[in-house]
Amino acid sequence: MINLGYAFCANKKVKYKKSANFTGSDIIAVVIDDGMTLQDALAIEFVKHHAAILYTTVNLTEDFQRFRIVFEVETT
Repeated sequence: MINLGYAFCANKKVKYKKSANFTGSDIIAVVIDDGMTLQDALAIEFVKHHAAILYTTVNLTEDFQRFRIVFEVETT
């Protein structure tokens, strides 16, 4: 899905993203925009065992490795 350009987000009451419209989510996305490489993240045991997906952003460069680590949670 992500390779096709589709986004994911939390459930919300209406189409506008703001705190008052948030209803729940079964995921936690960790935003890494600086200070860690993909290799660093993949070496973390917690990430190895619990991450659902790890993907890069379109702004990824060799100097600034921008990526996301997504975890599923058991309950909303």
